[in-house]
Amino acid sequence: MLQHIKPRQDANARKSRNLHVGLATCETEILEAQKLRYRVFADEMGARL
Repeated sequence: MLQHIKPRQDANARKSRNLHVGLATCETEILEAQKLRYRVFADEMGARL
């Protein structure tokens, strides 16, 4: 179940980016989200876990 959020339509709004927001709905998606979180914080940002 993915829900899409529509960007505001302000005259001063920045150009919309192609971003998607959703919640994991099965075990596979949860595991993939956890892998991504680890990659971002541990590998790219150097967090010590």
